[in-house]
Amino acid sequence: MPIAGRVKVCTVIAVLLGCSDSERLDEAETPQSSEREELAIHEHVAEPTPISEFVKELIVARIKDSPEVVDASLTQSGDSGTITLIVIVHPGTDADRARETCEMFVRTVMLYASDGVSDDEIGESVYRYVVSAYTPDETLVVEGVKPPAESGMMW
Repeated sequence: MPIAGRVKVCTVIAVLLGCSDSERLDEAETPQSSEREELAIHEHVAEPTPISEFVKELIVARIKDSPEVVDASLTQSGDSGTITLIVIVHPGTDADRARETCEMFVRTVMLYASDGVSDDEIGESVYRYVVSAYTPDETLVVEGVKPPAESGMMW
Protein backbone atom coordinates (compact mmCIF):
# COMPACT_ATOMS: atom_id res chain seq x y z
CA MET A 1 0.00 0.00 0.00
CA PRO A 2 1.42 3.44 -0.87
CA ILE A 3 2.40 5.73 1.99
CA ALA A 4 -0.55 8.05 1.31
CA GLY A 5 -2.93 5.10 1.68
CA ARG A 6 -1.32 4.01 4.95
CA VAL A 7 -1.59 7.56 6.31
CA LYS A 8 -5.30 7.65 5.40
CA VAL A 9 -5.91 4.29 7.07
CA CYS A 10 -3.98 5.39 10.18
CA THR A 11 -5.99 8.62 10.28
CA VAL A 12 -9.26 6.68 10.05
CA ILE A 13 -8.11 4.33 12.82
CA ALA A 14 -7.05 7.28 14.99
CA VAL A 15 -10.43 8.96 14.54
CA LEU A 16 -12.26 5.73 15.37
CA LEU A 17 -10.15 5.31 18.48
CA GLY A 18 -10.78 8.89 19.57
CA CYS A 19 -7.13 9.95 19.50
CA SER A 20 -6.57 13.68 19.67
CA ASP A 21 -4.05 15.42 17.43
CA SER A 22 -1.51 15.42 20.27
CA GLU A 23 -1.79 11.68 20.90
CA ARG A 24 0.38 9.32 18.93
CA LEU A 25 -1.38 6.50 17.14
CA ASP A 26 1.23 3.96 18.22
CA GLU A 27 0.48 4.74 21.87
CA ALA A 28 -3.23 4.03 21.47
CA GLU A 29 -4.86 0.64 21.24
CA THR A 30 -5.08 -0.32 17.59
CA PRO A 31 -7.84 -2.40 16.05
CA GLN A 32 -7.25 -6.04 15.33
CA SER A 33 -5.75 -6.92 11.94
CA SER A 34 -9.12 -7.87 10.42
CA GLU A 35 -10.61 -4.53 11.51
CA ARG A 36 -7.70 -2.64 9.91
CA GLU A 37 -8.19 -4.61 6.69
CA GLU A 38 -11.91 -3.82 6.75
CA LEU A 39 -11.14 -0.11 7.13
CA ALA A 40 -8.62 -0.25 4.29
CA ILE A 41 -11.09 -2.00 1.97
CA HIS A 42 -13.94 0.43 2.62
CA GLU A 43 -12.00 3.69 2.72
CA HIS A 44 -12.86 5.93 -0.23
CA VAL A 45 -9.82 6.94 -2.28
CA ALA A 46 -9.77 10.67 -3.08
CA GLU A 47 -7.89 10.42 -6.40
CA PRO A 48 -7.53 7.67 -8.99
CA THR A 49 -4.50 5.51 -8.31
CA PRO A 50 -3.08 2.59 -10.26
CA ILE A 51 -4.58 -0.77 -9.34
CA SER A 52 -1.89 -3.41 -8.89
CA GLU A 53 -1.67 -6.32 -11.31
CA PHE A 54 -2.27 -8.70 -8.40
CA VAL A 55 -5.56 -6.96 -7.52
CA LYS A 56 -6.59 -6.89 -11.19
CA GLU A 57 -5.99 -10.64 -11.46
CA LEU A 58 -7.94 -11.22 -8.24
CA ILE A 59 -10.91 -9.20 -9.54
CA VAL A 60 -10.93 -10.98 -12.92
CA ALA A 61 -10.70 -14.39 -11.23
CA ARG A 62 -13.66 -13.49 -9.02
CA ILE A 63 -15.86 -12.36 -11.92
CA LYS A 64 -14.94 -15.50 -13.89
CA ASP A 65 -16.59 -17.50 -11.09
CA SER A 66 -19.96 -16.21 -12.33
CA PRO A 67 -21.79 -18.92 -14.32
CA GLU A 68 -22.55 -16.51 -17.22
CA VAL A 69 -18.93 -15.48 -17.71
CA VAL A 70 -16.66 -17.20 -20.21
CA ASP A 71 -13.81 -14.70 -19.89
CA ALA A 72 -13.13 -11.21 -18.57
CA SER A 73 -10.52 -8.47 -18.66
CA LEU A 74 -9.77 -5.32 -16.73
CA THR A 75 -7.51 -2.50 -17.92
CA GLN A 76 -6.73 0.86 -16.44
CA SER A 77 -5.62 3.72 -18.62
CA GLY A 78 -2.78 5.76 -17.17
CA ASP A 79 -3.58 8.65 -14.87
CA SER A 80 -6.98 9.32 -16.40
CA GLY A 81 -8.79 7.16 -13.87
CA THR A 82 -10.66 5.19 -16.53
CA ILE A 83 -11.15 1.49 -15.95
CA THR A 84 -12.30 -0.62 -18.90
CA LEU A 85 -14.05 -3.88 -18.13
CA ILE A 86 -14.86 -6.45 -20.80
CA VAL A 87 -16.94 -9.52 -20.05
CA ILE A 88 -17.43 -12.43 -22.44
CA VAL A 89 -20.74 -14.11 -21.66
CA HIS A 90 -22.18 -17.38 -22.89
CA PRO A 91 -24.24 -17.20 -26.10
CA GLY A 92 -27.90 -16.75 -25.25
CA THR A 93 -27.23 -14.55 -22.20
CA ASP A 94 -29.91 -11.87 -22.37
CA ALA A 95 -29.19 -8.14 -22.04
CA ASP A 96 -30.67 -7.88 -18.52
CA ARG A 97 -28.47 -10.67 -17.18
CA ALA A 98 -25.43 -9.23 -18.99
CA ARG A 99 -26.11 -5.83 -17.33
CA GLU A 100 -26.35 -7.49 -13.90
CA THR A 101 -23.05 -9.28 -14.56
CA CYS A 102 -21.37 -6.04 -15.65
CA GLU A 103 -22.69 -4.20 -12.58
CA MET A 104 -21.35 -7.01 -10.39
CA PHE A 105 -17.96 -6.57 -12.11
CA VAL A 106 -18.01 -2.81 -11.36
CA ARG A 107 -18.96 -3.45 -7.72
CA THR A 108 -16.14 -6.00 -7.40
CA VAL A 109 -13.60 -3.52 -8.77
CA MET A 110 -14.93 -0.80 -6.46
CA LEU A 111 -14.58 -3.11 -3.46
CA TYR A 112 -11.03 -4.22 -4.20
CA ALA A 113 -9.86 -0.80 -5.41
CA SER A 114 -11.31 0.97 -2.33
CA ASP A 115 -13.50 3.07 -4.62
CA GLY A 116 -16.58 3.23 -2.42
CA VAL A 117 -19.07 0.43 -1.91
CA SER A 118 -22.84 0.59 -1.69
CA ASP A 119 -25.37 -2.14 -1.04
CA ASP A 120 -28.21 -0.61 -3.06
CA GLU A 121 -26.67 1.38 -5.88
CA ILE A 122 -23.16 1.31 -7.22
CA GLY A 123 -22.60 4.80 -5.82
CA GLU A 124 -20.18 7.59 -6.65
CA SER A 125 -16.61 6.65 -7.45
CA VAL A 126 -13.21 8.08 -8.19
CA TYR A 127 -12.79 6.03 -11.35
CA ARG A 128 -14.74 6.21 -14.61
CA TYR A 129 -15.90 2.72 -15.58
CA VAL A 130 -16.48 1.65 -19.19
CA VAL A 131 -18.08 -1.80 -19.37
CA SER A 132 -18.97 -4.06 -22.31
CA ALA A 133 -20.38 -7.57 -22.52
CA TYR A 134 -19.83 -9.66 -25.64
CA THR A 135 -20.52 -13.23 -26.69
CA PRO A 136 -17.55 -15.40 -27.76
CA ASP A 137 -18.27 -14.58 -31.42
CA GLU A 138 -17.76 -10.86 -30.55
CA THR A 139 -21.44 -9.90 -30.68
CA LEU A 140 -22.07 -6.92 -28.40
CA VAL A 141 -24.72 -7.71 -25.77
CA VAL A 142 -24.56 -4.49 -23.68
CA GLU A 143 -22.22 -1.63 -23.01
CA GLY A 144 -22.33 1.09 -20.45
CA VAL A 145 -20.42 3.74 -18.59
CA LYS A 146 -20.35 4.78 -14.95
CA PRO A 147 -19.03 8.34 -14.54
CA PRO A 148 -17.46 9.16 -11.16
CA ALA A 149 -20.22 11.56 -10.04
CA GLU A 150 -23.07 9.21 -10.99
CA SER A 151 -24.46 6.63 -8.58
CA GLY A 152 -25.36 4.10 -11.23
CA MET A 153 -24.53 2.76 -14.67
CA MET A 154 -25.63 4.52 -17.85
CA TRP A 155 -26.50 1.92 -20.52
